[in-house]
Amino acid sequence: MNEAMGKFIASLRKEKNMTQKDLADQLYVSDRAVSKWERGLNFPDITLLKKLSEVLGVSLTELLNGERMDDVSKEKSDEILEDGVKHYKKQVYKNIIIKVLLIIPIIIFFLFVILVTLSELYYGEIEFGKYHLPFLNVSSTVAKVTTDKFMEAFANEDLDAIKEIYRDKNADGTFINRFEEFYEYYEVVDYEYSYFYHNGYNYTIVYLVTLEVNDIQIEVGLDIAALKNDVVIHSLGYEYGNDVNRDIELVVNDYNLWNAFRNLTV
Repeated sequence: MNEAMGKFIASLRKEKNMTQKDLADQLYVSDRAVSKWERGLNFPDITLLKKLSEVLGVSLTELLNGERMDDVSKEKSDEILEDGVKHYKKQVYKNIIIKVLLIIPIIIFFLFVILVTLSELYYGEIEFGKYHLPFLNVSSTVAKVTTDKFMEAFANEDLDAIKEIYRDKNADGTFINRFEEFYEYYEVVDYEYSYFYHNGYNYTIVYLVTLEVNDIQIEVGLDIAALKNDVVIHSLGYEYGNDVNRDIELVVNDYNLWNAFRNLTV
């Protein structure tokens, strides 16, 4: 069938004084493809049959049979073939859409995995040239769960919970005295997560904490280093430029207040 159809295509092309390249250009294929059709080595794609028959001036049925037919037979056969081609095209497009819809989530998933991996390698940031974009970081998220527990205990003045989660550097339990001293002067009014960073050894989670002392409020930055299962206050500082801290000098100039504030990081 391919050979008869191929000879028919070659004959019709020559009747129209077309080269293989001329025919190929109208169908958006290569002249090699046309050559293979005419030699019976290959069969035109079914999506091209309608266009090919129109270019060559024959019906679909004639093209497939490789010979001309009478008008009555040709008309009935063409209707059946055209319906079949339309149905096939719909199925092809439907299959393509289904495959695309299946592939896209897979691609998105793998991209997400790659980005998360890069984020882990670069400690929560993905580098694109000079740009540093923050991205989901599993390790920092786990670290924040631990520091959130500490912050809840710290805000509620829950010394028992603090004992369980705060690392005792001296292993003598005296660290809890520093918290008791702190609470004699300060009350934790509010706190909120700010950002995180990696210091080369572990993740440090930074919170903005509002403290009340002597009926004034100050805002401080609390850097909490998340260790394996416990935490330690890495640093505690404030900003002079913050309106909340306009009376911070009262703390700095009062030895007891300043000592209780500073000793939390000892």
